[in-house]
Amino acid sequence: MESPRRRRRLTFAAVAVGVALPLIILGVHFSNPGSQEAANGPTVNEPLLNEPKQVPFTAEKKRAVRTVLAQFISTAVARKDVGSSWDISGPSLRSGFTRDEWKTGDIPVTPYPASRHGQGAWDVVHYSYPRKVGLEVLVFPKPRSGYSVATAEVDVVRAATTAGASTTG
Repeated sequence: MESPRRRRRLTFAAVAVGVALPLIILGVHFSNPGSQEAANGPTVNEPLLNEPKQVPFTAEKKRAVRTVLAQFISTAVARKDVGSSWDISGPSLRSGFTRDEWKTGDIPVTPYPASRHGQGAWDVVHYSYPRKVGLEVLVFPKPRSGYSVATAEVDVVRAATTAGASTTG
């Protein structure tokens, strides 16, 4: 204990323990483990949130989706003959609109000067269910329009009454 270095180190260690020990005791004493009823997280099973079984996104489905996307982009997104996009728009997209209101072009789809080539290309397939596929779609602008390539999250849903598909979002 005659060394000043040892005394300094011992003093520092005593102060550190003197500060840390009460904080640890208070933390343990006032901590609350929570209640089992309020538990949530990845282990909670919600039977209503079960997603459908994934299915392969086959070449036939890709062709059908590409056709519908190209038609939707060239009509609803590019705002040319908007009325014809009514039939391929999903119910959630056109809810609150009549066919006549839809034809005016004041629709819940962001307008974009889409080019005629490359419409319906996608970058990412998020999921593929039997009647629904989620895509990240690339939309290319008209040359010299001042816009850059845009991406959009799109759900393409097969219509229940026909063999065609419809876009929602």
